[in-house]
Amino acid sequence: MDPKTSVCFVVLASSEASERSREELKEAIALLGKLSCWKIEKVTLFEDQRMSELK
Repeated sequence: MDPKTSVCFVVLASSEASERSREELKEAIALLGKLSCWKIEKVTLFEDQRMSELK
């Protein structure tokens, strides 16, 4: 079996996402650890503030 390849993920989320949506995103990120060919070195979460600036 080949060794796992290391990767980093950048996640861009809306600051207007509901609490349920945020929890679902956390669950999806946690599932990344179960990948068989990839070793997740880092996950960076950015919240998009552009829409909130228009209000």
